[in-house]
Amino acid sequence: MAVARKIKTLLTVNILVFVGIILFSVYCRIQDRSEEIIQMGRMSDQRLRARNGKVSNLVDRQSILQRLERLEDVVYNQLNGLAKPMGLVEGPGGLGQGGAAATLGEDSLDVEGKYEEYGYNAQLSDRISLDRNIPDYRPKK
Repeated sequence: MAVARKIKTLLTVNILVFVGIILFSVYCRIQDRSEEIIQMGRMSDQRLRARNGKVSNLVDRQSILQRLERLEDVVYNQLNGLAKPMGLVEGPGGLGQGGAAATLGEDSLDVEGKYEEYGYNAQLSDRISLDRNIPDYRPKK
């Protein structure tokens, strides 16, 4: 009984190894063929580019520049749409200017609740301008 079980196990292992070797060889052949196809595609692209020469390069550059100009306009318009006035005082008199400490007046409500919930003073953070000037304390190189 034990001998039959050993033979059965060895036969199963041998079959699995054989199937693995076959699958690996097929995989390697597919990889080689795909590399050949890619190289053939690159060669045909190079031939087309050599035929078209400088004319296609100029056309490509012009089309790319036109697309970039359109994208710049779109991005500029989107960014200007995001810059909605929030009533912030920017410039020398703004909150947090020059790295100075900023505080809210007594009129702000629910400061403690927001601080406990978010871990920072959300009302004060909303009122500090992102365009403020702060000193640079990093060491000089």
